[in-house]
Amino acid sequence: MSLTPFAFRLSFLLPASFMRAIMRGGGSGSHTPCREGCTITILMNYHVVITGPSREAVFDQAARLLRIAGKDSAPVSIAAVLCTPAPLSGRDNWSVIVNADIAFSPTSMPPELPFFEHGPALEVEA
Repeated sequence: MSLTPFAFRLSFLLPASFMRAIMRGGGSGSHTPCREGCTITILMNYHVVITGPSREAVFDQAARLLRIAGKDSAPVSIAAVLCTPAPLSGRDNWSVIVNADIAFSPTSMPPELPFFEHGPALEVEA
């Protein structure tokens, strides 16, 4: 897998149930072109790498992929790593929340999904 050093790169491991949905849709390999100039590479070990011209572009592409692949799954949090190219080069840990609407949070701490972990809050009428 050759990557340009000037691209943002988001990588994460898919839950097995998501990978089964992707395999039905075409399976592993490199999928390009995607929207906003991104490339998705899916490896057989559930590893996904999305490269693109900006952080927003790779997050948007990941959201589209996860919304389709995870549509029949329970809410889940997926750990991801974003590699930023020079001059700001670095690596940041992110959490991707799926099916509690998809969200990205810049932290290595796992997010809480209280609605799904503890049940819905009771509605109080005024």
